[in-house]
Amino acid sequence: MSQYGVGIIGLGFGASVHAKAWLKDPRVRLIAISGRDQIRSNEIASKLGIHPLTVDELLSNNEIQILSLAVPP
Repeated sequence: MSQYGVGIIGLGFGASVHAKAWLKDPRVRLIAISGRDQIRSNEIASKLGIHPLTVDELLSNNEIQILSLAVPP
């Protein structure tokens, strides 16, 4: 079974919910997270074992096929 790469934009509560769900799904591989606060992005990415990327880096990453938007409405 091939896996789809996932990137998350957002660092708040929604991002933690999205990350937990993606990590449980064997069809995907959580690759990166991005947010406005680079320090917080680094911390969260480190806890999840993924990459902290800027939004531009995340959008141009060829490994990411699914973008999870976890931002306020």
